[in-house]
Amino acid sequence: MIKKIFGIAIVVVLLYGFYHSENFGTISGGIALFLFGMIFLGQGFKELTGGGFEKVLKKITNKVWKSMTLGAFGAAVMQSSSLVTIIAISFLSADLIPLAQGIAISLGSNIGTTTGAWIMAELGTKAGGISGYAMPIIVFGLLFLIQKSKNLKGIGNILLGIGVVFIGVGYIQEGFSTLSKSINLLEYSVDGFRGVLTFVLIGMVFTLLLQSSHATILLIMAALWANQVTYENALCLTIGANIGTTFTGILGSLNSNVNGKRLAIADVLSKTITGIIFIFLLNQIIPIVDLMASTIGFSETDYAFKLAIFHTFFNIIGVMLVLPFYGKFVKFVEYLIPEKKINLEENFIRNIYLNEASIELPNTAIASLIKETGHMYDNSIIILMKILGLTSDDLKYLIEDSENYQIIKNKIKIYNGDIDRLYGEKIKILFGEIMDFSAQAQAKNPGEYFEEFSIIRRANLNIIETVKTLKHIQRNLERFLNSSNQSIKTEYEKIIFDMIYVITEISKIKEVSEHQKKIKILASIGKYISDNDIINNGKIDELIRNKIISNEMATSLIKDTNYKNEICNKLLLVGEILYNRELFKETENKRKYKNKDNGISKRNKKLEKLISKFKKKKSNLKAKLAKEKNKDKKLDIRKEIEEIDFILEKYQN
Repeated sequence: MIKKIFGIAIVVVLLYGFYHSENFGTISGGIALFLFGMIFLGQGFKELTGGGFEKVLKKITNKVWKSMTLGAFGAAVMQSSSLVTIIAISFLSADLIPLAQGIAISLGSNIGTTTGAWIMAELGTKAGGISGYAMPIIVFGLLFLIQKSKNLKGIGNILLGIGVVFIGVGYIQEGFSTLSKSINLLEYSVDGFRGVLTFVLIGMVFTLLLQSSHATILLIMAALWANQVTYENALCLTIGANIGTTFTGILGSLNSNVNGKRLAIADVLSKTITGIIFIFLLNQIIPIVDLMASTIGFSETDYAFKLAIFHTFFNIIGVMLVLPFYGKFVKFVEYLIPEKKINLEENFIRNIYLNEASIELPNTAIASLIKETGHMYDNSIIILMKILGLTSDDLKYLIEDSENYQIIKNKIKIYNGDIDRLYGEKIKILFGEIMDFSAQAQAKNPGEYFEEFSIIRRANLNIIETVKTLKHIQRNLERFLNSSNQSIKTEYEKIIFDMIYVITEISKIKEVSEHQKKIKILASIGKYISDNDIINNGKIDELIRNKIISNEMATSLIKDTNYKNEICNKLLLVGEILYNRELFKETENKRKYKNKDNGISKRNKKLEKLISKFKKKKSNLKAKLAKEKNKDKKLDIRKEIEEIDFILEKYQN
C-alpha cells in the first residue's frame, strides 16, 4: 500500500514538472538514465560474481568486523547501500545470519556507498570529456552482452551501466546549466537553523521519491556545479539524503520477519542520530571538512569533492557512534521490536518461515523453503502419530529410547476417521503455500537453481503422500491389531513399529551437528527398512508355508507391507533432503550425469571425497578387527563395517 502511494506521488510530481518546465524534463530524464545505468551496473556485478556477495555473506556469521567489511565492500562494488541492506534483510528473514551480523553489514554498507559520491564528483569535473566516451562504451557493452558467456554478459551490463550513467550525468548538468539562465535557485536559499531544517527535509523528500541517495547527491552536486545552491544548503541536503535512504530498507523489511524489521530500524536509528548531531553541530563540522579537503589537496571552491568528504565523514561518524556500544545497541533494537513467540498449534495450518523479503535471493528462498518443509514434515508426523493413536509427547518419549515402544504400544488405537479430511484441514493449505512460494522463487531465480527448487518440491510431495498412503492400511491396521491370530497381530504391530522407528530416528538427526553422523543415521535407517522387509527376507513365505496365516491375511499383509515400505522410504527421502541436501543432490547428479570416461560427474567432488573417507575408515576398522580378541567388541566392529558397506553401496553406485 505504501509503495503504491509513493508510486502515485512520483507520477503526479513528474507530470506537474513536465508540464511547467522543459528543463525539468532534461534533469529528470538524466536522473532516470542515471538510475537505469545503476540497475545495469548492479546486474552486471551480480552476473560477474555469480552471486558471490551472497555466497560470502552466508559464511560471515562469527565476527562483526568481517560483516562490516563485507558490507562496505559490497556497497562499494554495487554502489548501493540500500541494496546491500535489502540483501541482509533477506538473509535475516531466512535466519541465515544473526541480527548482530546483519546490522554490521548495514553499517559497513553505509561507508562503502560513499565511494559513489567521490566517483560522481570526479565525473562532474570532467563531464565534457566523459560524454564523448559514453557511446563507444555502450556499443562495446552491447557487444559483450550478446555473448553466451555469463562473465562476458556481466561485463556487457557493467559497460552499458557506465555508459548510461555518463549520459545521465551529462543531461543533469545540461538541465541545471540551462535552468541557471532562466531562474536563480540561490534566491530561495534559507539561512540559519530554519534553513538547515528546511534543506534537510528537502533532501529526505527527494531521496524518498527517487529511492536512491546516489541520485539525490548527484542532483546536489549538479546544483553546486551550476551555482544553484549554496555549499551550506548542499550539506544540509546531503544530511537529508542520508536519513531518507533508510526508507528503502523500511520498505524492504515490511514483509520480512522480526529480524529484518529490526535491521531496518537499526539503520534508521543510526542515520537519524548521526543526522541530528550533524544538524546541531553543522557550523563546527564545516571547518573540519574544509581542513580535510585542504589537507588532501582540494581548493576552496572544489565543492563537489568537499561534499563527498562530508558525505563520507557523516557515515564514518555514524558507525563510530554505534561501535563502542554495539552489543547494547543490538539489544536495544531487539527491545524495540520484541519477537513474538510462535505458537505451533496456532500456526499448524499456515506457513511460519515464508516471506516476501527472502524470496528475492535464491539462497534465502531455498533456506526459507527448507525450514518450511521441516515445519510441513513436523505437521505430517503429528498427523501420522494421531492416526496411530499417539501424541507428540509419546514421540518425544520414543526419541529418548526406541525401546520405550514396548511401554506405549498398549496406547495405540488406530484413528477411524476420514484421513483425507484430516489432510485437508491440517496440511493441504500449507502444502499449497510452499508450492506457490517455490514457483515464485524459481521464477525470480531461474537456471542453475531449478534443481534445488525441484528437490524441495519433491520432498513436500513425499510428505503429503505418506499421509495419503497410510489411509490405504488404516482399515487393516484396525482390523488385524484386534485379531485373535497372534501371528498376524504381531506382524501388523511390527508394521507400526517400523514406521515409528523411522520417524524417531529421523527426528534424532535434528540434534546431530556432525555431517558424517547424519549420513550414518540416514544409512542405518535405509538398512533397517531393507532388513525388515518381510517380503524380501522370506518371513512372509514362512508364515504362508506353515499355514500360520490364511491366504486372505497373507494378501493383506503383502499389500500393507508394500505400503509401509513406501511410507518409510518416502520419510527417509524427506530426511535426506532436510538434513543431507547437498549430498542428496550430488548423488542424484551422479545418477543423471555420469562421465563416460571414468563414471564420475565433475559436480560430485564432495561426494567422492566423502566416499574416500568412509573407505579409509572401513580399512582401519578391518585392521582393528584382525587384532581384536574380545568377541563383543568384534561384533560391534563388524556392525560398524556393515553400516559403512551400506553407505558405500548407497552413494557409490
